[in-house]
Amino acid sequence: MLQLTNVSFKPQGKLLLNQVSISVRAGEVYGLLGANGAGKTTLLKAISGDIKASGSITLYGKALAQWNRRELAKHLAVLPQSSQLTFPFSAREVVALGLTPLSLSKAQAASLIDEKMHATDCYSFADRAYPSLSGGERQRVQLARVLLQLSQASHSPLLLLDEPTSAQDLGQQHNLLRLTQTLAKKEGFGVVAILHDLNQVLRYCDTCCLLDQGRVSAVDSPDKLLSDERIQQHWQYQPQRVVLGNGQTALI
Repeated sequence: MLQLTNVSFKPQGKLLLNQVSISVRAGEVYGLLGANGAGKTTLLKAISGDIKASGSITLYGKALAQWNRRELAKHLAVLPQSSQLTFPFSAREVVALGLTPLSLSKAQAASLIDEKMHATDCYSFADRAYPSLSGGERQRVQLARVLLQLSQASHSPLLLLDEPTSAQDLGQQHNLLRLTQTLAKKEGFGVVAILHDLNQVLRYCDTCCLLDQGRVSAVDSPDKLLSDERIQQHWQYQPQRVVLGNGQTALI
């Protein structure tokens, strides 16, 4: 689905990405991990095209620059950490911005907007002014917008998430991550997510890439990648492991 080969980024002589090569399959949740400053957000910006990096980035075998922009918008979307919007749009109107690449009747559009707002648990405040919402509410509205944007993809779409749980309370964090997992498993999405909570990584990710100073340090399944030694090396913390009743491992 997504292939990066020798991707580097060196603005003003500072090497932020160094020969990064990874691949993401449709149907998986792919976690980007690393300490602060490791290059996670820079890599996400390179994948989305927000920055111009060297090397090769292809989606379904075609370089991003070769995609028709309208078609690319149906197949690749980004949920940023936060979105600044001061116009007094309602939450529903912000979600409707995701209609831009789509071909829908007015009735179809209204139905799809409702569907995505229900899925992201923001329908209850659909008519409230977006600037009046909390950070977590805004984040869920923006997620509804990008899911709407991807709703007419002809191939499994790619969803990029930059710390998607950063503004959510505990329950909403898990609701959001369960939703992304469902999108991957049942609808074939490829999901690339920057996550800091290693227990959430263990619970929701299929594959992880650990970055260190802009380089790929390791790629593996979460349970194999997150060894005590790696956690100590990259986060300077010695975890304790607990096996839960359902057999899952938790780090404390």
